[in-house]
Amino acid sequence: MKINQISNVFDNYDNNYALDEDSYIIAIQDSKSYRSSKKFIIPLFYYDGENWEKLDFNDLGNSIFLASKPLETEYLPDELIKVKGLRTNAKRTEDEQYNSDNSLTKYVTHADKLDHLYEDHILDIFKGKLDLDRQLFYPDKRYYDLIEEVYVTHSKKFLIEDTDNGKIYGAFTGVQTNSETKSIKISMGLKKQVEIFNLPESLYLELDLGKYGRLSRKLVKSYQDIELYITERIDFLSRRELFDWVEQQLEIKSYFDKSENLWEVIARNSNIKSVSSRYERLKDIFDKGKENVDEIRLFLGRLAKNDFFKSELGDIEKQKLELENELNRLRLVKSQELSTIDQLKHEVENIKLNINSLQEDEEKIREALLKEREEEINRELDETLKKLETVRLDLKERAAEIEIAKTYNDLQGLQKEIEELNLFKADLEKSIGILQDEFIDTQNKSKQVLHDLIKTKTHFDFLTGRNFSDRPSDKPKFIKQPVIGIPEIKTLKELTQAVHRKMVQAGRNYPEHFVANLLISVHQNSLTLLWGLPGTGKTSLAKKVTESLVPNNRIVEVPVARGWTSQKDLIGFANPISKRFHKSSTGVYDLLSQLNMEMNESLHLQSPYSYIILDEANLSPMEHYWGLFYNLTDSYAHEGKPICIDLGDGEKITYANNLRFIGTMNIDRTTEEISPRLLDRTPIIRLDLPRQMQFPTFEVPEIEPLNLPFELMRDLFDLPDFKQQQSLQYMEFDDPELEEKYDAIETTLRQLGIYISPRVKKSIVEYCNVAHHVMSEQLRPLDYCIAQRILTKIDLQGHEAHDGLKKLLEQINEFSLKDSRAASVLSRIIAKGEREGYSQNYFNYFMMD
Repeated sequence: MKINQISNVFDNYDNNYALDEDSYIIAIQDSKSYRSSKKFIIPLFYYDGENWEKLDFNDLGNSIFLASKPLETEYLPDELIKVKGLRTNAKRTEDEQYNSDNSLTKYVTHADKLDHLYEDHILDIFKGKLDLDRQLFYPDKRYYDLIEEVYVTHSKKFLIEDTDNGKIYGAFTGVQTNSETKSIKISMGLKKQVEIFNLPESLYLELDLGKYGRLSRKLVKSYQDIELYITERIDFLSRRELFDWVEQQLEIKSYFDKSENLWEVIARNSNIKSVSSRYERLKDIFDKGKENVDEIRLFLGRLAKNDFFKSELGDIEKQKLELENELNRLRLVKSQELSTIDQLKHEVENIKLNINSLQEDEEKIREALLKEREEEINRELDETLKKLETVRLDLKERAAEIEIAKTYNDLQGLQKEIEELNLFKADLEKSIGILQDEFIDTQNKSKQVLHDLIKTKTHFDFLTGRNFSDRPSDKPKFIKQPVIGIPEIKTLKELTQAVHRKMVQAGRNYPEHFVANLLISVHQNSLTLLWGLPGTGKTSLAKKVTESLVPNNRIVEVPVARGWTSQKDLIGFANPISKRFHKSSTGVYDLLSQLNMEMNESLHLQSPYSYIILDEANLSPMEHYWGLFYNLTDSYAHEGKPICIDLGDGEKITYANNLRFIGTMNIDRTTEEISPRLLDRTPIIRLDLPRQMQFPTFEVPEIEPLNLPFELMRDLFDLPDFKQQQSLQYMEFDDPELEEKYDAIETTLRQLGIYISPRVKKSIVEYCNVAHHVMSEQLRPLDYCIAQRILTKIDLQGHEAHDGLKKLLEQINEFSLKDSRAASVLSRIIAKGEREGYSQNYFNYFMMD
């Protein structure tokens, strides 16, 4: 629809001139109604794909009513929203006062007629300081949250107006944010040059939204519309890339003349001076030597291997010695000056003493004049103080009597509670003893019966010549999955966004970084535990995530029962009498057999992952019934050496390490404790009550799984299975700042007596190196690791522990994350230990509220 037909577009959805994906209104949410039950949209302008036009608010109305409320986190208050449909408000009357009282607008829209403006149409021009040297952008503080939440998260392009020179640069994408410095790491993609624009006013649309208390905006239609107004192109190189280029130019010289310092060598190089823009940047760096001294030293160290520069460095050392001698001379002069200053200070002190003596004489005269009046006042004060002392002694005696009575009542209550607990303890010990005796007796009887049965079977087989071991076993039916073609998903960020969309469709509107954390935790660890109160959606979350990834025949949900003691409860057992394997009713054996078939048929790399959900996993000790997998948590599969588990009596299962366990658990008196050995091998994700989770009123369609092959998933999560080269070196953080923050945290933990094992540190490094590329906030990966792998080890007592945990909380708060998981968890642990009662000065992860 063209701009000349704009008078016809604001009508019902089925109108021939209705709004659509290509012709739409650009609007923002009304911030006053953002948290209310009624929501309104403020229209800004109309865009038909080529042209735009500001709207006439007298005809359209100042706002549009949103008939069906979307999720609160769906759109930010300052985010540009695409409105693809309107209809007239049938409830509106001719009584304007009635319309105003009931918030009736001229037009109405629905949530399904709104959409994000993620495509590169309508580019924002943000003001701020641009540091091309470090490839950083410091936006106006009012725009930082908008750029972080919308532009960085969804890789949307934008232009920058540098406040230092007023020039417009771009178009950039935001790669990463730093909440401490409020800066944006920017990228030009594959381009190595930045384009500078001189835009006439007719080419951009400037919106003054100050009357709404909102951010003012300056917009252009698209990058193609401004290409003709490029005035200059400059290099988009980091300092490291610039120094690499200089080193390359210097190396092609056949010889060097003698010089006094490095800059003279660079300044005489014709190849370097021929590229004026880069030469000017280098000159600026060396002119500001104090600011860039560390980087210049690093660059000089790289050139030290060159024979010429070895001799040059010798000259520099000589100059350094001369400067140090001059510095020592200046220090001697300074010492002499300080001696003179001390002498002057001594004289000033003598003058002050004389002044003080005169002041004392004056004070004595004044005291003599006031002494008589002061004595009279003192007499009155003494009498008043005596009366106050009498009253205070009386109150003290009464307070002591009250405190004694209160203490006596508290002691009586505590004594009664202790007696009740001792009775309960005695009953439990008696019951446990009876159960142990019954269990031992039952085991002995079962062994004898089994022994008799084996002897009877042997005689029976010999007399009859029959062999029941030849009976066919109850083997599961195998499903040969078709070879999966490589899907459109190429990166972990694309996978995270795809799963996030499916979760939103299912009514689970978790933040995108939470979905990324869940995916990375599950696939980098054999077991991941979800902990939370009943109703927090632990089991449903595990189901929805796995259903979005693989078909239902690759998912097994196991309700764990109390009293499970071995693998037979989870998988089954081999019967020595019938020579058959009796599988349990959980379905785990059938899934393992499927994985075994895929391994034997070489289908494992193109088959999807498989998942087992252990519901209420700690109703029984996990080290017992999950023991077969417990010892495989650090194992990887290789060609010719897959993962192998022995089920007994010759029954073995091999698979490609494409099986993951997700356990849900509660912490109360009905469950088993999680041992330190298991805590060292698994992350624990704490789920709070779902304040933001809303279930849709309409029927949710069945989730279509992505069905990605194991080979692709392995590469997305950087897993070492079936890779030709395996690194034996200990892994390091890709991001030096993350490593610095982690080292500071680890030092504080050691002071508290908490030590991080090499296994846990390795898992943290692997997690951060993968999450670093998918989470837009730089310190978000380390925040999740602290919450899920480190704080779970807290079990401390005393005031020193309280002070140490407070220091740890301050370090985490320095991450400046708005919704820090680690800060939230640690604050609850500290608050529980500060509370008066049995838990006072006791700090434990599993006791927090």
